[in-house]
Amino acid sequence: MPCSYPECGRHVFSAGLCYGHYRMQCAGAPLRPLRRIRKPKDSSAHKIAVLETQLEARCREAHRVQECYASVLGIENRLHWRKNLQAIQDEIQQLEERLEKLRKHAHTRS
Repeated sequence: MPCSYPECGRHVFSAGLCYGHYRMQCAGAPLRPLRRIRKPKDSSAHKIAVLETQLEARCREAHRVQECYASVLGIENRLHWRKNLQAIQDEIQQLEERLEKLRKHAHTRS
């Protein structure tokens, strides 16, 4: 259900108003339009940066797990670290694929 303030369109929080308009009313301020949050002009650049950060973090994690795998003794422990390493490598591959698609899409748009 949308906010009862004209042309707001946000979801109702309480008393028929969205959170922003409800807080204005509680503060005793006259209701006015809320500021709109602007999205960056090129959100694909932001998405690429976020994916690159995630990829770097997962690569560091894979390196740490690889070291644990190499230093652990016992078949059960090695299987545990091997399973973790495989899962992280799969995530890295998925992130690389998504990053490549975004880069191609961003390149064709410019």
